Amino acid sequence: MAVRVAWNEIGSTQAEALRWARTGAEPGTRVVARRQSAGRGRLDHQWASPTGGLYLSAVTRVPKAAPGLLPLSVGATIRQAIASEFGIESLLKWPNDLVVERSPAGTAKLAGILVDLVNSPTGEARAVVGVGVNVSIDRSAVPSNLSARMAMLSELTTSDPSVASVEPLVWRAIGAAVDRLDAADGPRTVLEDCRLHLFGVGRSVLVDGQSVGRFRSIADDGAATVELDGELSRVLAGSLEMEATG
Repeated sequence: MAVRVAWNEIGSTQAEALRWARTGAEPGTRVVARRQSAGRGRLDHQWASPTGGLYLSAVTRVPKAAPGLLPLSVGATIRQAIASEFGIESLLKWPNDLVVERSPAGTAKLAGILVDLVNSPTGEARAVVGVGVNVSIDRSAVPSNLSARMAMLSELTTSDPSVASVEPLVWRAIGAAVDRLDAADGPRTVLEDCRLHLFGVGRSVLVDGQSVGRFRSIADDGAATVELDGELSRVLAGSLEMEATG
């Protein structure tokens, strides 16, 4: 049975949903909050979480096919849902962000995805999918250097979206992302979707601050592929940053 747990303010919806998952919460359980005081992104990066953003973490089943592609599937499916609902075309920034391009300033982050895998008390694996979407945050509520790198749904569409209207869209997309991977030929079609809407192909990239070449694509297992001196290498983890040009 789906359980929705709503908070006015919480440290982290992801931490709370992980606690629920580890104590036996069934797929369908989700934690939402109006604000987070300790929002967490990938590699434990802080996620600014004032009022006006959607902060949601959901307990889901783990797809039987290619579970390692789940973060990419969630990103691709939410990207598609936002495009269909609001007419906003965003790009998938490997491995877990949705961004919009701003020339000449590069990109601005619209949404972020975080996926953790845990075991329930029965030993059955669960995924906890965390999603943050910048809906209509007051830019004065975040530092100016951070605000400059944020994109808002409310500024990209004339439909005046609310957090309440974005939540079911994201919630349905998370479930659809799991189902997509288990569909016939699911991993291949997810990867095709990701590659079609991939940000940064051909751009110089840094991994953990070190130059590693030019970003080329996503491998079949979800790794980033990078080219240096004509040789392709794979990046599975670490902080990957792309230069705005080059």
